[in-house]
Amino acid sequence: FDELQILYHESRRNNREWDVDWQQRSPGGNTAFNIAARAAGDGFLRVACMELIINLGGGVAINELDCDGFSALHRFVLLNDALCMKFLLNQEGVNLEVETREGRTALFLCAESRHIHLARDLLHRKAYLHTTCDSGQNVLMALAMRCLLDNVPAGEPV
Repeated sequence: FDELQILYHESRRNNREWDVDWQQRSPGGNTAFNIAARAAGDGFLRVACMELIINLGGGVAINELDCDGFSALHRFVLLNDALCMKFLLNQEGVNLEVETREGRTALFLCAESRHIHLARDLLHRKAYLHTTCDSGQNVLMALAMRCLLDNVPAGEPV
C-alpha cells in the first residue's frame, strides 16, 4: 500500500498519466480492486486501498467478480463490513444488482446472513427487492427462512 501511494504521488508530481489496465487479473484471478476489497485487516485499510485505486484513474471495475465469484459489495455484506459497504455505495457506477455466480445479489446475501442493517442501506438506495437466485428463492423468502430458523448461526446457508 505504501509503495503504491509513493508511485501515485510521484506520477502526480511529474504530471504523468498512468497507463494501467484495470481489467487485468492477477494469477489468482483478481483485479487490483478485487485485491483491495479482499485486503486483510480492518475496514479502514480496505477503504484506503480502494480509494487510492479509484483516485489513480478511470476504468476501475468496482463491480467485477473476484476469483470466488463475489463483487466487492458482496464481500462486504458477507464480512458484515458497513464501513466498506457505505464507501462503495457512494462510488459512481456501483451496481446493486450484480449477482454472484450462484445468482445472489448483495440484498439477497444480506437476507441470508441476517445483516438487516446492511439490507436497509441497500433498500434505501433502491436495491431490487424481488430478485430471485438460481434456486428460485427470493429475498423475502430468504429473510423469512432466517427469521424462522433462529437456531441457525448467521452466515450459514439455509
